[in-house]
Amino acid sequence: MNCHSHNAHTGDAIFALNMLSRLTGEHVLCCNPDYHEGLRGLVEGLPIEIRDCSRIAPNSMDFWLASGLFERIGIRYQDDIDIIGFIRRYFNSMAYEGGHEPPFKIRGDMLCNFPAIKKLSEIGEPFTGIMVINANPLSGQCPRYSASEMDELIRKLEDKNPSVLAIEKADLSLVQIAALSVHAKLIIGCATGPFWGACNFWNATTQRIVMLDPMKLDMWPVPVVHAPDAKRVEEILTGMGYL
Repeated sequence: MNCHSHNAHTGDAIFALNMLSRLTGEHVLCCNPDYHEGLRGLVEGLPIEIRDCSRIAPNSMDFWLASGLFERIGIRYQDDIDIIGFIRRYFNSMAYEGGHEPPFKIRGDMLCNFPAIKKLSEIGEPFTGIMVINANPLSGQCPRYSASEMDELIRKLEDKNPSVLAIEKADLSLVQIAALSVHAKLIIGCATGPFWGACNFWNATTQRIVMLDPMKLDMWPVPVVHAPDAKRVEEILTGMGYL
């Protein structure tokens, strides 16, 4: 199966690769070359080729969630509060049109299950502290996000807690972030690209505080605490005893 996008960011690509990893056969994903290295790390060992958009196959489908590809069958994004429900319908429809059974039968199936994450998580001493995914949102999913407020929140967390990992300071790849998240005791972050790899099969029950507004996530077995900005996250962390 083949899919492509000239416009999608990392998050869309990770969902597309998550879909392809659950389908039989060999697959091709074409996207912005800036994302290739990180995405290839996630799907290492899988029959998925990542190319640029100069070699899109004739039967390829657009994996950009804002493409409108399935509006003809009523699947359209209209400020859905249930963003995961929309993403699930979109990629299940893509798989079906490509001749496959829909891969995301339940919401828990949308957790990343790339073998490279598990393999890397077993190397070295596991990270068991607080992970902060402070990558900027690129699709307007958290309009009150502030990088400076996130930096201040991280400083306060570091003052009060012995082990805090902020990904933007650490210069980590997508698969490294996902692997380090496996044993983290708390994951905080905006629902943007690197966040999705940290939502994986091996940390399905880890507590998360997610910045997303007004949309909500419902993808794994434990409740997710939502916040529109870092100020609200700080209030939540204070109530949890981390600040």
